[in-house]
Amino acid sequence: MKKYVLPLMIPAVFETVVVTLWLTMDNLFYLFHFSYIGCSISYAIDTIMKTAQIFWIAYEISISNEFRNSLRKYFLTKGEFDMEHFCKALVSETRNEALPEEYDYFKKLIGSWNIDYVDNSTSRVRKGEWHFARVLEGMAVQDVIILPGFEYGTTLRIYNPGTHAWDVAYCFTGKIMRFEARKQDDKIVLTGVEDHSRKWVFAQIEEHYFHWQDITVTEDGEWHVKFDLYARRA
Repeated sequence: MKKYVLPLMIPAVFETVVVTLWLTMDNLFYLFHFSYIGCSISYAIDTIMKTAQIFWIAYEISISNEFRNSLRKYFLTKGEFDMEHFCKALVSETRNEALPEEYDYFKKLIGSWNIDYVDNSTSRVRKGEWHFARVLEGMAVQDVIILPGFEYGTTLRIYNPGTHAWDVAYCFTGKIMRFEARKQDDKIVLTGVEDHSRKWVFAQIEEHYFHWQDITVTEDGEWHVKFDLYARRA
């Protein structure tokens, strides 16, 4: 109701003056003429106020959009800035001196690979990619494996100076699996910490090729290969 006070006050004031002049001077000219002026001014004020309100709303919307865009640009830039620093803090270009050369089992894996993941029970082949990098000041190797529509996971391998083995954790949605990696002849064997019958084996690693196996050890000690993975450098 407050927005109608001024437009209503103007004609009320004019009508008071008009009636006073008409009664005191006995002239209808004042009644009609000043009533017309009062109504015109009231209408003009009301129109100006509505127009100003429309312009103010438009201005607020403009400022709001500009502010939102500025915030969006800021946070996008901030996010890219932080991600760049995160990657620099995580990834290492070289092996840490505290990691002995003879225990640097995974050095040939550093880089990107195209993979064929074979389910030996069905002979189905899934194609994907596998990326490896040194991380944590060169004391660890982390990877990301991508099998579209099937699995998207990451493994962190950290050298343990106390055991001269690698502590390994593989993570994907809903599950974390822990292994210990040791060299056995020319193979790198990852044995499950919770389930010793579960083994992941890098059976062969060359400069541009490697062969990985998912193995279950039966009660009689036989190794049953459930999955084979063949990788070629991208």
